[in-house]
Amino acid sequence: MLSNIKFSVPLWPGLNPEEIQNDVFPFLEECKSVITDLYISSRIPPFNQDAMGGILFPDDACIVENNSLTIANQFEIPLSLTFNNISVAPTFENYLTFIENFKRLYKLGVKIVTIPNTAWLRFGLKKEFPDLFVKNTILNRVQTAAEVAILFEEGFDYINLDRVLMRDGRTLKEIHKCKLIMQEKLGRPLYISLLYNEMCEGYCPIQQDHYVYNLNRDEHTPAYFDSKMSDISPCVLKDSKSILWAMKSASIPSFYSHLEHYSNLIDVFKMHGRESKHVFYNTMNMITQFVRRELIQDPYRDAFRNVSDDVRTTWLKTITNCKFNCWQCQVCEDTAEKIISQKVQ
Repeated sequence: MLSNIKFSVPLWPGLNPEEIQNDVFPFLEECKSVITDLYISSRIPPFNQDAMGGILFPDDACIVENNSLTIANQFEIPLSLTFNNISVAPTFENYLTFIENFKRLYKLGVKIVTIPNTAWLRFGLKKEFPDLFVKNTILNRVQTAAEVAILFEEGFDYINLDRVLMRDGRTLKEIHKCKLIMQEKLGRPLYISLLYNEMCEGYCPIQQDHYVYNLNRDEHTPAYFDSKMSDISPCVLKDSKSILWAMKSASIPSFYSHLEHYSNLIDVFKMHGRESKHVFYNTMNMITQFVRRELIQDPYRDAFRNVSDDVRTTWLKTITNCKFNCWQCQVCEDTAEKIISQKVQ
């Protein structure tokens, strides 16, 4: 089933021509068969900010969009525009503003969007743009089969699930069943997506605060991790470079047996990297290794290098359904202790 695995890939907006030519082009040429789309932040009104927090002025955003469309067309990979801003009111007036500003891009060939507002589908978004393929934003935090069914019924074609479901295999199975039933009922292809390499705390206590901070940031406000917010962020306070942090983070370990489990339940892995050059290059490396069937390098690969397969198997089996219920489980602590003790020896 590994042949079914596909990736939705971000484009970091700060790429220079040399990086595009020397790094991105070879990557896309080699890996385009497993890439469903290239997604970027867009800044067309009424969306002037994004939860990832990068500041893009209208002229810069237009350049990024046009350059990204050129790249996507060159490799025949669809371009997807992401509007991750749940602070934009779902009013009819904002809907009309979006329609008017999106027409240019639709005519240029952009047929995939991620939007936060279900109401706009009811207003007639797909009647305005008949070939439009619509994703929901991960900010909506979809966690149940019931929510998935309703969103498909409302007109979404593709559901980005909340990241916590990567450790809830039972719910993923129910959602997969739901997708198949709704696909037959609605008579059109439907898709389920899950984040892969975000490396944040599973239930981050200030996740929503992070998004709200970014959605209210302007060019005079420091970036989230350059502000006082960094001082209280779990990924700083709890040592994001430690083995235990990796064990508990919302990221999927890249062992092929584990990836095969997910490939039976979802359609696409949503990769991280719109807001960070380092993470974007990490995403490219991981997908390249997957295509070449090499060992995919991630924080877990090195951690388990010198411990028995039983230790790794037990941990993977546990986290498949642990739901990030760390309050009642010690498997990550126990596993990290075994890894550390083995290194000391």
